[in-house]
Amino acid sequence: MMKQFTKNWWLLTINGVIAVIFGFFAVFLPQGTIITIAKYFGLVILIGGIILLVGAVNNMNKKLPYGILLFESIVSLIMGIIILVYTRETLSLFVILVGIWAVILGILQLTMLTSSKNMGTNKTIILINGLLTLLFGILLFFNPFTAAAAFTFIVGIIALIFGILLIYLSFMLRNYEEA
Repeated sequence: MMKQFTKNWWLLTINGVIAVIFGFFAVFLPQGTIITIAKYFGLVILIGGIILLVGAVNNMNKKLPYGILLFESIVSLIMGIIILVYTRETLSLFVILVGIWAVILGILQLTMLTSSKNMGTNKTIILINGLLTLLFGILLFFNPFTAAAAFTFIVGIIALIFGILLIYLSFMLRNYEEA
């Protein structure tokens, strides 16, 4: 197994470089990075809508049920186009939805913490995670774009560190192979 890792050390280098590049953009251009991610998300939804439409047409030709697929494809196509055309506006809505999700998740974690008696030392971790998730969700409500930019900045820092570690690890594996 180790031989396989050392043989393909360069894959880690490539992944590390990609992570460093992403981290650089996220740290130094957080709002631009958010918009790029949102555009990518819109493109993925649009492509998914096209795939669903092809499936609906195939079902239509085979005399199979196609109504739900057709409806999903139309909704996906419309959403993808809206996100691509009105990226900044839809991004605020998307960030607010993430905020709602984070508030619900934080409340669920805190509820789980209070209702369970057999968590032992995990209680502190769940408490901290629940409170941070709840706080993050609330922050997204007050100023979604700034909070998202701050979140992107933090993710960028993590990506930079992760990328540098991957590059370092890849060269250690390369040296291990040579030894």
